[in-house]
Amino acid sequence: MDSAPENFNPENDNLRHFPNSILGNIIIGLSVIFSLAILINWYVDLSLLKFITGSTQMKFNTSFVILIASINLYIYHKKDKNLKIIFKLLSISSIIIGVSTLISYFGFPLFEIDNLFVPNGITPEKMSPAYAVCAISIGFGFLGLKSKNILVSNISRDLIMLVSLISSVVIISYVLLIPIQDKTIVFQTMSLLNSILFFLISLLLLFKKQNSLFTIMFKGTFLGSKIFRKTFPIIIIFPIVVANLLLLAIKEEWIHIDLGIVAYTVVLIPFLVMYFSRIALKLNETDKTRQTLEEALIHENLNLTHFNKALDVFTIIGITDANGIITYVNDSFCEISKYSKEEILGKTHKIIKSDYHDTDFFKNMWLKIKAGEVWVGEIKNRAKDGSYYWVDTTIIPFKNEENIITGFMSVRQVITKRKEKEVLMK
Repeated sequence: MDSAPENFNPENDNLRHFPNSILGNIIIGLSVIFSLAILINWYVDLSLLKFITGSTQMKFNTSFVILIASINLYIYHKKDKNLKIIFKLLSISSIIIGVSTLISYFGFPLFEIDNLFVPNGITPEKMSPAYAVCAISIGFGFLGLKSKNILVSNISRDLIMLVSLISSVVIISYVLLIPIQDKTIVFQTMSLLNSILFFLISLLLLFKKQNSLFTIMFKGTFLGSKIFRKTFPIIIIFPIVVANLLLLAIKEEWIHIDLGIVAYTVVLIPFLVMYFSRIALKLNETDKTRQTLEEALIHENLNLTHFNKALDVFTIIGITDANGIITYVNDSFCEISKYSKEEILGKTHKIIKSDYHDTDFFKNMWLKIKAGEVWVGEIKNRAKDGSYYWVDTTIIPFKNEENIITGFMSVRQVITKRKEKEVLMK
């Protein structure tokens, strides 16, 4: 190969943001609708609030924070400068509301932020301390997840996971039918609907980061991600169902609480052991197959190594990239050309050009190999010391999965003596 193709441009893979799914957009839309409905009902018809939220009234600021988070989720990846400003302002607003609420619990009336929004004449209830923590965490989460600083990004991720943890505690308490009076003061005034919305928003925000743990686990194609997706529903659903049944039995006085705890343990542990044992057996089978394939691959690589050694002794081999830049030569190449590997690598085959062949010779060669075809011919080259040698050459194009040429391998045999005889016979 004499020179590089002029019109070859390597292709690069473009990274994309993790896309919003249809389900994600539905969740964002429902969060906006529910939060707006609550905010409007504070001004229009307060009697509807209890119907929507049940026994626990949804606080104005809580719904406002959910609305803020829903809007920020929608504009998370938007590149418009104005939307970026809105994104930051809304995130900061969520933090301010949460911090002010927490401070107001210590008896500082200046921080009664609920009075800023609720109409005059209506006494608002404070956002619960747990929801205030959620508001602060989700605000910092929005600001920090986009940071290029790994530490800041990880802290923001942990804050978002805290939101999902707090909201999941409330959701599970409702599922287990735990009475409000039995909950701690931190969770007593937290509604089921708001907790569900906070939980879904926190999960969506974690999924927004392409390399986040949740994205890898739920979207990954490797074995660990597949196992996670398979076990996740069992880990979540089964303990909740069993606990709910046992709490019902204890409440109806069918069994004593001590026996209930023992029964929960006796039921839960064997089930999970059996379930994960089945997964472990499948993993053993997979690992056994992997080991068999690995041993076969080692054997094939050993044979290939022996073949390459034999090939190196009798054949001159050179490999270039798609632009004709030499990336590999074997010892036979160096021996016949009188150049060291350091002198050859990074150069083109012009380094051994003899000027014996005309321009059309190499032009036709490039046209053929650029078309993906194998080229076979005889080439006269010049060594470093000025001596000439002939090689019978075969050039093979390398292609990737997209059928794009990524390089070329040339395999040569020295035919100098034969060519000299041909000259003498003439």
